[in-house]
Amino acid sequence: MNSKKNWKERILSGVIPDIVLCGILAVVLESILEICDWRSFSLFLVFLEEKTWIFCYNCVIIFLTFLPVFFVRRKTFVYIFVSSIWLVIGITNGIMLGYRNTPFSAVDVTLIKSTLPIISNYMTPVQIVQIGILLVALVIFLVCLFLYSPVSEKKITMPRRFACLAAILAIFIGCSKYGIDNGILEDRFSNIR
Repeated sequence: MNSKKNWKERILSGVIPDIVLCGILAVVLESILEICDWRSFSLFLVFLEEKTWIFCYNCVIIFLTFLPVFFVRRKTFVYIFVSSIWLVIGITNGIMLGYRNTPFSAVDVTLIKSTLPIISNYMTPVQIVQIGILLVALVIFLVCLFLYSPVSEKKITMPRRFACLAAILAIFIGCSKYGIDNGILEDRFSNIR
């Protein structure tokens, strides 16, 4: 009986809860991002049915961005910080897809200074101010969250966490290779120079 209890406690205090929460957050965030991109819940469901592999692969990519949570004690901060970044990117992408056919990319970030003079062509001054206020509020919220978020009392066992990290990365690499080999994922993009 005691060994069963000890085994349960080890699982609940180990990386399993982190993996489960990261997985749930990845699925929820990917769903939100796709709904923003498709601008319709029904189109999202069609995408989910027709391109389930792509949806799952995107979830794995988001899951990978939560990996720092395995190595820090301020888990709440990391969960919210990473989720915030994904939500900002997703909402930005949804807005940009409303004006053009290409999604938000790293190139857009490098061109941010050149977009500032023409942003009024795409958004009203009220919308621009609202976005500015929201971004400032988000930064203030994240700073306060970092300063006052709970610190986990659980001991972080590094060897187990690094083994888990290696397994997750191996699964991701295997999924990537499988997707490319079977034509599910692209490895050549003709529109990128």
